[in-house]
Amino acid sequence: MSNSKSINDILLCDDNERLEHLIQIFAKYQMAGKRYEAKAWHAYFRRIAINPVIFYQHNATLFYEDNQYDHETFQVMEPTCIHGDLHIGQFQYYFDDVNNERVLRMIHHKKIIAPFTWDLKRLATNLVLVAYYQGFSDTEIIEILHVFIRQYIKNVTTRTGKINLCRKYSDKNEQYNQLKSCLSHRQISVIGSTPIQHNMHDIDWKKLDTVASFIIFAEQFAIVVANSHCQPPVSISPTQYLIENNAEHCTHVIQTALSSKTQQQELINDICLFSMIYAEIAERDHRLFFKHFRNERIFNGINVLNRTRIPHPLADARSLSILIVGGGIGGMATALSFARAGIRVHLFEKKEEFGEVGAGMQLAPNCSRLLDRLGVLKQIQSNAVFPKQIVWMDALTGQRLTAIDLGAKYIEAFDYPYIVVHRADLFDALYQACLENSLIIMETNRAVTSVDERPKSVMVECADGTRYDCNMVIAADGLWSSLRKFVCDDGAP
Repeated sequence: MSNSKSINDILLCDDNERLEHLIQIFAKYQMAGKRYEAKAWHAYFRRIAINPVIFYQHNATLFYEDNQYDHETFQVMEPTCIHGDLHIGQFQYYFDDVNNERVLRMIHHKKIIAPFTWDLKRLATNLVLVAYYQGFSDTEIIEILHVFIRQYIKNVTTRTGKINLCRKYSDKNEQYNQLKSCLSHRQISVIGSTPIQHNMHDIDWKKLDTVASFIIFAEQFAIVVANSHCQPPVSISPTQYLIENNAEHCTHVIQTALSSKTQQQELINDICLFSMIYAEIAERDHRLFFKHFRNERIFNGINVLNRTRIPHPLADARSLSILIVGGGIGGMATALSFARAGIRVHLFEKKEEFGEVGAGMQLAPNCSRLLDRLGVLKQIQSNAVFPKQIVWMDALTGQRLTAIDLGAKYIEAFDYPYIVVHRADLFDALYQACLENSLIIMETNRAVTSVDERPKSVMVECADGTRYDCNMVIAADGLWSSLRKFVCDDGAP
């Protein structure tokens, strides 16, 4: 999809073109670094796919990618300091016991330099989506938008006095304490400072089920946004006039852009038109996202375009008692342990054939004891080396520091010798023992893509679509395990 499309062009483009654009944005921003982590993808998908409102609130990057090329009738000549990601989720409220009224506050103060209309567009679109969700008519939605924008215009164009209150406290070394006191008294937000502690509440937009209640909130949103734009949150600094000049500049830019009735009406028309159109776009984006990614185990990016339907028939799950994933030394030793106890097990290996590479391994007596119980020690010892000593030496000088004798007394003390064996010889002994045991079923070319814990079992799905309902799943797929992330997604080893 072209990066220079207007909002109307986006609305009219076909679904495949829009889906490709969504995938590019998600791959570049939202899923960067996590696109192949199943747990991260599941968490992200389920968080934002609930409904179009939540989807929209979590996708500021997509919004601004679309918005930057839109053609506006209302022109802002100079950018100013704005929030940057304004939506209903950025607000909370508390009850003022003195005035017995609800007071809104922004809970997250982001700050970017951009046209002030961007904040209005983003929040207005969110209001439209909520109104859609509540089943309001277009006429009712336009009424709510008009109230929101007119209240914003009223607040920014009639704003006087507050900036001058800050100026008189900006004298050199006294600025910090006196200005902080002034701001606290006026309850102007300052990063890192909360003047008064209140019991804050999230806004439950699902309860905005009447036009009257919605209009009340729309007015309050407008007031808070106007205050934020004209007195943006900044860190207190000893630099003289920093805060007041910043606030003066922001207020001047907005008031200049809205200095005439014609300009004010253009803003109202533009915000209403944009938010109504973009709400439809956001609703479609949510539908495309949900439809095409619901069956994805990981974020496959552009590959999802080749799988617009479920990639395989949903087969009934096969019941297994114990499944071991990983056909290496650890997996086969575990399988033999279960089989020696009379328990049937399945073992999956993702490669096309079983095999092992690597160097030698030192096996202490406890390891030999286990291999003896598994019935493979004699075969392993036939290819092993029995060292006489373990010697510790200084790495820099080569001087001998100490040694442990591994002869008869050592074997007498621990029952088994200390041996050195090649990894491939150890693997081959375990592999032959597994082949000969009727309680062990081994399968190759079985790549596990999903593990979901259920109340009474564990559901495993392979790359070919086969599913297994297991009583127990053991991940023995090595250092770079693909199953570990389903239990503890702690990144690379």
